[in-house]
Amino acid sequence: MAKVKKKSQKTIDSWKKKRWHKVVAPKLFNEQELGKTPALDTGMLEGRTIATSLMTLTRDMKQAGTTVTFEVHRVQGDTAFTRIKEVEIMPSSIKRLVRRHRDLVEDSFIITTSDDIKVRIKPFLVTKNCTNNSIGTALRKALRIELARIASKTPYESFVTDVLSRRLQNGLRSTLSKIYPLRNCDIRKLSLLPTKN
Repeated sequence: MAKVKKKSQKTIDSWKKKRWHKVVAPKLFNEQELGKTPALDTGMLEGRTIATSLMTLTRDMKQAGTTVTFEVHRVQGDTAFTRIKEVEIMPSSIKRLVRRHRDLVEDSFIITTSDDIKVRIKPFLVTKNCTNNSIGTALRKALRIELARIASKTPYESFVTDVLSRRLQNGLRSTLSKIYPLRNCDIRKLSLLPTKN
């Protein structure tokens, strides 16, 4: 019996059809190149994320403990432009700040910027000495009021810029130290919340 030859089907390698796109940081970081990513079409790039250490972008060793996540929101030609989606301080960096005879005051809530962008923010305070519950409650309440007030007058990009430059934290520390002396005031995590269609 003669063997029937099977027709060989040519498989198209979709990988070869993909084009490489350069991913760049926002103007805040002088549109530094963050990396390259492949895609069949530009529509597939929107929403992709890339994370890097803040130290890599600023060349400042003191910022090695902070991670910045970028999200592609616009593509032009072979270049994917990003915005900051998340800023987070590593837990190990926070742990070094909290020592004996100090208290850590943390919170997590949503604020809305002046351009109607919602942000989940997780600030933390380190007091100079041990405190009681009433002081912790007063600090959290004042922290929420002050951050909501600042955000309502500040566009998202400017708000994130103030966080990364520590301008926001220094202002908050000055205000909240009137309630109780603080050793540190920082933002543990800032996350851009998805917009509802």
